[in-house]
Amino acid sequence: MKPNIYLVMTRNCNCECAHCYIEAGPEQEHTTLRGRNFERVIDHLPKIPLELTLSGGEVFTQKRDLYLGLEYICDENEERSMLDQGKIKVVVQTNGTWATSEERLKSILFDLVSLGVKGIGITSGDFFHVQQGVNTKMLEKLESIAEKSGLFSYVNLRGASKKWIVPLGRAKQDYRITEDTSSIFSFDNFKSCKGCLSEYNLSIHPNGNLYTMCNQIQIPGNVIEEPLVEIVRKARTDLRLRELDKGGIRRFISRKDKAKEDKFRSFVEDHTECVACFWLYPDGVIKSQD
Repeated sequence: MKPNIYLVMTRNCNCECAHCYIEAGPEQEHTTLRGRNFERVIDHLPKIPLELTLSGGEVFTQKRDLYLGLEYICDENEERSMLDQGKIKVVVQTNGTWATSEERLKSILFDLVSLGVKGIGITSGDFFHVQQGVNTKMLEKLESIAEKSGLFSYVNLRGASKKWIVPLGRAKQDYRITEDTSSIFSFDNFKSCKGCLSEYNLSIHPNGNLYTMCNQIQIPGNVIEEPLVEIVRKARTDLRLRELDKGGIRRFISRKDKAKEDKFRSFVEDHTECVACFWLYPDGVIKSQD
């Protein structure tokens, strides 16, 4: 499988959903990764075939920056082709609220194809977004037209359920994992932190900071400032992060948190490792130095 890098371009969003783990919402344009900082992140990605998901927030609230960013990735892919390096496959993740008419959605799909986008992830087919006024019928039309066009290698309409939310940020207020509530959570569909470094399955935030896919563990370094391969190389010298890469959160915890290891072992028998991790570390980010 290709490395899968998840780039949060902005926390700006036209919705303010209760389950949002990055606390996205209106009037957060200042959080957008744009201009030279966006270009530096792209320049600092590994020169190998990889999948890059551009997400938010809602990227279409920052449409100009999104399109400029996609143009830059097209230029990067042309250069990679000339140098016989792996290309970046771009997936755009969106809540689809811009699809207010069939004419408009077709126009934007055409734009995305022209800008080299290979996949579309529509992430708002759930009751959290319905509460924010999202029209699910229009989302289904968007999915159908995108699929039938044959222009995208990946089209997916999905949504969050209570048991699959990430209990960070705003979501933690209403969906905090405790021993009493743990049974309602299930993270079987989450990508494991195992292999996050060796396979480059990582999440980059708008400020350039680097995390595991679940955003629970921060990897020291900033992708705006230095190449991702260098950050990962240094991360592999950290014993706990190396153990995380080899064996996931179970081995990560066992390296230092012996007091929590016994709790983790007993708890994980009835729940997934991810549920146990969020339960043991309810305050979010675990830094490797902790």
